[in-house]
Amino acid sequence: RVTEQLCVGGLGGGLTPAGAGVLLQEFSVTHLVVCGRRGADPHVEVAEAAAAACGAELHVAELVPDDVAEVPGLLRDACAFVREALSDDLSCVLVACSKGASRSVAVVLAHLAGSGAAPRPALREGFDEVARRRWRVWPSALLVEALLGLEA
Repeated sequence: RVTEQLCVGGLGGGLTPAGAGVLLQEFSVTHLVVCGRRGADPHVEVAEAAAAACGAELHVAELVPDDVAEVPGLLRDACAFVREALSDDLSCVLVACSKGASRSVAVVLAHLAGSGAAPRPALREGFDEVARRRWRVWPSALLVEALLGLEA
């Protein structure tokens, strides 16, 4: 958990839809952001099946686009989904990719830096906060560049 309502993690490594469903239920997840490509990444299929079985709302953030110029917009779309979900105090959002280290962390960092919360943490402070709660934090250079562009 990054906050009481926001979690980050991975759904890869052979996790089944049933196993992912247990995870969603254990953390009372109502909304799921999965970072990956439909039809190409097995963890996306796992997330889709688990979300459907558990009644969680799903947003697929395809953060591996053909055109890297799309990355900032994809991050903004994922953040809008997270922000809307967190407007309900009873919601819990899981942001996941395959390993829970790069794409999902980038979405959480973008959300924290642009959440409008007072005071709004800088990207570095958000990174430090996520790293304190999850040891596996390693956004790719492409995503770090996109995050820095969003922060500017």
